[in-house]
Amino acid sequence: PSAQAGGFALLSLSRDEETTADRSFGFDPFEDRRSETAAFGLGGTLRLEGRRLVSFFTSIGRTVTDRDLRRVLSDQSATFLFEADTRQTIESGFVALNLRRVDAGGSWSAGVELDRMRVQTGFASALVDLATGDVRAETAADDRTMRAARVYADRRQRLGAGLEGEAGLTLLGLDDGTGRELAVGARAGLVFAPREDQRLRAGLVREVAGPGLTLAPVTLLGLLPVAAPLDRGSTATGPILRWDGEFADRLHLSVEHQSLWLDTLSFDTGDVLAPLAIDAARVHRTALAAEFWLGHGIGIGGALVHAPGEVTSGPGEGSDIPGLPEWSARAGIGFVHPAQIRARLDGVWTGPRAGDTAGTTLDPVWSVDASLAWEPPSRRARVALEARNLTDARIEQPFGAAPLGRSVWLSATVRF
Repeated sequence: PSAQAGGFALLSLSRDEETTADRSFGFDPFEDRRSETAAFGLGGTLRLEGRRLVSFFTSIGRTVTDRDLRRVLSDQSATFLFEADTRQTIESGFVALNLRRVDAGGSWSAGVELDRMRVQTGFASALVDLATGDVRAETAADDRTMRAARVYADRRQRLGAGLEGEAGLTLLGLDDGTGRELAVGARAGLVFAPREDQRLRAGLVREVAGPGLTLAPVTLLGLLPVAAPLDRGSTATGPILRWDGEFADRLHLSVEHQSLWLDTLSFDTGDVLAPLAIDAARVHRTALAAEFWLGHGIGIGGALVHAPGEVTSGPGEGSDIPGLPEWSARAGIGFVHPAQIRARLDGVWTGPRAGDTAGTTLDPVWSVDASLAWEPPSRRARVALEARNLTDARIEQPFGAAPLGRSVWLSATVRF
């Protein structure tokens, strides 16, 4: 046939609850957080003549978050009990269109994406003077609509024997209701394979943070910049280098280094009294990974990561980046069955890390992740079960947020 089409639909429902203390005891500080999310998405692809592929995706979502907190505040003259209730409702809509074309020398990818997000916040608080009983109450409301439009183009080109390059450009327009902004992102890289079993990759990126959903390429020749809590329109800029080698068809080794300068980080401190925005930071991340194929469908692997980071401008200048461990490691075993069943079990070590910008340190912790997935040979369906922190270890979070516990994810995908 001259054209082929396929599509998919997804529905996501989630509920999350956190608490930092038992709220039943006197004036003990506490924080309760409850969040419910519902999202629906619809997408598809159309394969045209001339090795062209058109893809689209659209989604809508709604998240409602309630946060209750209590703090005891004091100064030289009085002690106060502060209580606050916050409700935030986020409604989002997203639509994307992508065109990919393959030719004799490589491939093009280009597209346009539109995103709209409405954020409604209601706040009520009471400040009680514990000595006099005087109460000061306050209410506030905010209703903002933010829009974003992204246009991008990316070219991957074969340059010669064992040599390939990729370059891309992104334009991101933002409108937060108070002003408009245009951000520019760019990327370029080369991959060289001196032998069939070895590859060298080098890239330079200026990634622009935009809507979380995208059909645009997220990697550069397989290189992925480290994730960071960037504000919309902020950038991550720097070089990424990687070497991969395979030996005796059983052992795979890789070494990767990236040095990124991060612009305008935003942290959810979990406290409406103390939000945190960092003007700039830098991180240097080096990762060594190894995988070994034992045979009979069994493989083992591990990785060691060194990622020192520093706040270079703004609150906490000179301190470590909150939540980023300088050292972390992972080791595990995987199994692949001929019936397309895949299972994996990993031990994860997260080293000490900054709990804020004031010198607080979070304890290192061991945790266990596990996953199980099945996909038929036709690949028209996929069912996966994933458990993170299977042993329910206490994984402390920055800024006194509730520790992460066990989480279980069940997903099902049907392609038609």
